[in-house]
Amino acid sequence: MHKSTQQDQQNQKRGPLVVAYIGKDDPLRGDSKGAVGVARQVAKMLGGGYDYVDAQSLSQKFNQISGYDAQLKAYARQMQYADIIIGHEAKSLSAKFSAQPVITEDRWNESYSAARSNNGQGLVAHDLTDAALAEAGLVFQNKVENIHGSLIGVLLGGVISSGVDTAARSMSVMAERMGHDVTFYLCPSRRTGGMYDHYISYLKKMAKYSRIDMQVMGMPYEEIANGGYNPYLGLLDQADHLALLGESGSLISEALYTKKPLYMSAPPFMADSLVAQGHIVDLCGTSEQVFRKVLMPRIDVTIGVAKSIAEEYLDIRAALMSDGMELPKCL
Repeated sequence: MHKSTQQDQQNQKRGPLVVAYIGKDDPLRGDSKGAVGVARQVAKMLGGGYDYVDAQSLSQKFNQISGYDAQLKAYARQMQYADIIIGHEAKSLSAKFSAQPVITEDRWNESYSAARSNNGQGLVAHDLTDAALAEAGLVFQNKVENIHGSLIGVLLGGVISSGVDTAARSMSVMAERMGHDVTFYLCPSRRTGGMYDHYISYLKKMAKYSRIDMQVMGMPYEEIANGGYNPYLGLLDQADHLALLGESGSLISEALYTKKPLYMSAPPFMADSLVAQGHIVDLCGTSEQVFRKVLMPRIDVTIGVAKSIAEEYLDIRAALMSDGMELPKCL
């Protein structure tokens, strides 16, 4: 769960309050992480405060009150206002305040990321930072033992395409061409479903007949979702190479933040320019390719999205003041 820090709370006294509203949604979803990342950045840009709201945080904070809706009303009474609310169910929170927020961004991450960043490549906002990745990387080192050779992080998305078995086979062949030990670590997402079992078994079968020491490891999503160790951020940090089987705008966006090329089973057509620049590599693109260890320029739309919201807030505030209108309490 994402929590607001003491500094975040102190900032509320000197600037606009920006809320990432997750509600009853899964905090691990890309939409949830996008709301968190954008809200934090907007609060930083405007010198304001940041808060995080989901079902669990409300239940913990208002444990004497029964019912989610009643807890949400209690939150609104306690906070009194919010200037900006971000999250695809943001309207359900904004409706609880007597004074409406200046901005309620309730579109899905894909929609507002495309609109606010002029991004036509399918990339979305996220909550990654260098500090968070480095910290998670250290935890990964302590939690995951016996990694042999190069670590290849295999991210599993959703809507697995028909060519993914071929891509998985291509990964094992590419690893063999490297000529040294490798470890494949599979990390599923909420949309992966039973394909995790399929691919970990598939790669283990390939490893059994490999000419190199090829190890296959992973963590089932059920264990992660039920409070177990989540290796995702640590894997992004520690992996020498990253691959994606299946589809996910969030997984693509977060992988490209690491500056590592992303090997994909089926690059989306909208990412043609990213393929041309080498940020994304088709796993089935050429017959002789290997995993390349190279740093690419970082690609990150989160800052652009946050800047758009911050500028919209300032424009609205300036327009109200120039018209001589009385500013809402939250301004």
